[in-house]
Amino acid sequence: DIHPKSGFRGWIETAYEKNRFLDGFEIEAEKGTIQEVYTDNNYLRVEADLDYYWNFYESLVLNPRILGGWISDNSVDSFYNLYAGGLMGLRGYPFYSMGGTKRGAARLTLRFPLMTGIDKKLGPFYFDRIHGGLFAEAGDAWVSDLDLGNVKTDIGAEFRMKLFSWYGFPTDLQFTGAYGLDRFQIHDDNGIPVEYGKTWMWYFTLLFDFI
Repeated sequence: DIHPKSGFRGWIETAYEKNRFLDGFEIEAEKGTIQEVYTDNNYLRVEADLDYYWNFYESLVLNPRILGGWISDNSVDSFYNLYAGGLMGLRGYPFYSMGGTKRGAARLTLRFPLMTGIDKKLGPFYFDRIHGGLFAEAGDAWVSDLDLGNVKTDIGAEFRMKLFSWYGFPTDLQFTGAYGLDRFQIHDDNGIPVEYGKTWMWYFTLLFDFI
């Protein structure tokens, strides 16, 4: 799981969502109370995350990955948007920096071992192996039509360590740094402009598997 060398891995999910979104309040004349006002946000959603692993030379592996998402109704409230930033998208930008009813991202990673067969124990932890990776990513999220001129890119590096805790529990440590190559601006819900890009983003996970 730390260094797959061949084959495909991924998932595709589709769902029809029926949502009632709280849009405000109104006075209920007969009861003299305040009543919630809901609007329907019903749509078809499709998402996918696909990996391919190619061991092209000795222990070097190329790992292209494609992530995508589609919502059938462009008029849904932005609360239901798909997002293209963050750990499961373009890691050089915050999660909420790119949102819309469609999203697409491509990632190409070169993976390689740094230390294998460590076979060392420290307290309750058993150290097995350490691997590294260098990656480049491109993608965006949008509502109507994709503007190729607005596609964002980033580059970065990844560090993975395979451990076991108390002999039996997989303990997978992953540390990632990504730099957003593009600077762009969006407006928040209050109309205030916020800038993203041209900075480092850092991620740390400690799980039973690698993301």
